[in-house]
Amino acid sequence: MTKTIVAVFLIMIGGAVRTQAQDTPRSLSELGAVAHYGDRVRVLDVYGREIRALIYKVNESDVEMSVWPIGLTRWNESDIRRIQRPVDDSVRNGARNGLIVGGALGLIQGLYLRTTHIRGIVPLSMALHGALGMSFGIGLDALIARQQVIFERPGEPVPVDETTPFAMQSPAPVKPPGFTLRF
Repeated sequence: MTKTIVAVFLIMIGGAVRTQAQDTPRSLSELGAVAHYGDRVRVLDVYGREIRALIYKVNESDVEMSVWPIGLTRWNESDIRRIQRPVDDSVRNGARNGLIVGGALGLIQGLYLRTTHIRGIVPLSMALHGALGMSFGIGLDALIARQQVIFERPGEPVPVDETTPFAMQSPAPVKPPGFTLRF
């Protein structure tokens, strides 16, 4: 019985393989299949400014977006470095991961409690801990939101987190991490 439970658990873990996503669109003609009317996006222009906008229409040569307080603006492909949109994390992977972790903990506890001669404690413990782990995983996944890159212009690489330009850095020397004791 124990070997069967362990085998089922290993099959569950082996089935949790992550798939690869498609490449990011590199032209506005490809962006039309990904972006739709009303999508909230963040646009990084060629000057390094990030602008929040709503997509109105995507053509092969330009994108029309509503930027507050300016209104409807038209952007050429040469003006845009990157477009991102917020995407909620799938709750399904949190439920799956929580079930796997909870089931494993339930298996360990069930095998330990089996020495007390309680019949059927292993599947009961796995089911209870799996359900608790699943609810915890769903709760954590509901809190996660990320930015998905839906357009990136080919050419120079765009860092994910922009750094402070050299001219705006502080001239003061940087203190090393840690603390100093003075007597």
